[in-house]
Amino acid sequence: MNAALLHRYDVDVLPEIAWKNGCGTTRELVCRPQGADMHDFDWRVSIATIAVDAAFSAFPGVERCIVLLQGGGVRLTSSDGAGIEHRLDEAYAPFVFDGGRVLQATLLAGVSTDFNTMTRRGRHHAQIAVLRAPAALDLPPRGLLHAAAGEWMLDAADGTVVLATGQGVWWEGTGRTGWRASPRAPSAAPAVLLVVAIDDADARSPARDAR
Repeated sequence: MNAALLHRYDVDVLPEIAWKNGCGTTRELVCRPQGADMHDFDWRVSIATIAVDAAFSAFPGVERCIVLLQGGGVRLTSSDGAGIEHRLDEAYAPFVFDGGRVLQATLLAGVSTDFNTMTRRGRHHAQIAVLRAPAALDLPPRGLLHAAAGEWMLDAADGTVVLATGQGVWWEGTGRTGWRASPRAPSAAPAVLLVVAIDDADARSPARDAR
């Protein structure tokens, strides 16, 4: 596996940025293109910790997906008349919504930690798969793999990468085929790998596999 083409990260050593409203923190895993900020990114993946009830910032023109990683979760409700109400209380269950909607997050049982994917509509589209067992991977030229629980091995013809819980890799520019992801060792604890495939907006056919 050509490590030079992969960008590795470890959540524990990434900067933890406090929200302006003081209601939580964010660790950014990747934001593309290089140098983009919260106003002009094409795609962005982060992990946020919500400490108290808070309103989500609105991102018009952005599709969002949120996945509960730890904690009791949150109840998401719209305050703009859209009629959205969703209990994000099941770990590793992706919830996709319009980032332009104004949502209020109400904690259900203490602090909540969530995995967040955002893509600019008209440019990209994200597909998020949740792996709990060995699988072959066929992925587009940009994406991210995050070890949410347990240790994972990523095997390819040219090498192996091992990811511990909270670690991951992202890439851009070359598709990933012939990979196999598998938990490193049998364990009583669950092993979960989040697979984020970022397609072009006009290439949304189900051609990507995690099987």
